[in-house]
Amino acid sequence: MVKQTLYLTATLLLSLASCEIQDITLENQMRLFMDHQSILGEWLAYFDEPKYCKGTTCKKAKEELAALDSMLREQKQVVRIAKINCALTQELCMILQINTEAGPQLVYFTQDNEAYSYNGTFQASEILKGFIEGKGYKQHEEFSGDLRQRIFQGIKRLTTSSERSIPEGGENSINYLIWHFQDIVNSNFQKVGIQNNRWSQWSKNFIALLFLSGPIVSFIISKVCIFIKSN
Repeated sequence: MVKQTLYLTATLLLSLASCEIQDITLENQMRLFMDHQSILGEWLAYFDEPKYCKGTTCKKAKEELAALDSMLREQKQVVRIAKINCALTQELCMILQINTEAGPQLVYFTQDNEAYSYNGTFQASEILKGFIEGKGYKQHEEFSGDLRQRIFQGIKRLTTSSERSIPEGGENSINYLIWHFQDIVNSNFQKVGIQNNRWSQWSKNFIALLFLSGPIVSFIISKVCIFIKSN
C-alpha cells in the first residue's frame, strides 16, 4: 500500500512537471495583479518590465498613469458611487487585464453598469472623462470569456497527444466544468476582491490556491480522458 502511494505520488509530480503550466499567461497576469496594493500600481509595475516595455512610450505611459491615479483620487464620490452600484449588481468594479500581444488593458465599471476600456492610448484626462460619464464599451463577460478560453486551452494542451486525446463528447463536459469554474471565480472576485483599491489577503490566498490547484485539476482530467478512451 505504501509503495503504491509513493508510486502514485511520484507519477503525479512527474506529470505536473510536464504540464508546462508556465505557458498559460493568465497565471503571470494574476501574479502582477497580486504583487501590488494600488490598482494603477499594477500598470507601473508592468511598464517597469524591460521585456514588455521599452523607450519613450513607457516613459509617457508612467507619467499618464500617475496623472490618472491622482485625478481618480480627487473624484472619490464618483468612485464610491461606482463601487456601490457594482456591489448591488454583482459586477466587478475594476478589472486589470494585461495582454502581452495586444497591449495592456484597463477596465473601469461605472455607476451605469458600463465599462470604459483603456486600450493603451495614454491620455489620462480622456479616461477619467469616460469613467465619470459612464461611456464604455467593454463588459466584464469579455474578461470572463478570456479566462474560460485560457483554461480550456491549457486543458487541451494536456490532451493533444495521441494517448491523451479527448474522448468523443468530452469537450462539452470540459466546457461545462470551465463555465462552472468561471462562476466560482467571478463570485469570489465580487465578494473579497477589490476593497478601497486594495486586494484583501483572503483574495490573494484564494487566487494563489486556484493556480496551485490548476495543474492537479488538469492532471486528473487528462487521466480520466485516458481511462475513458481505454474502455
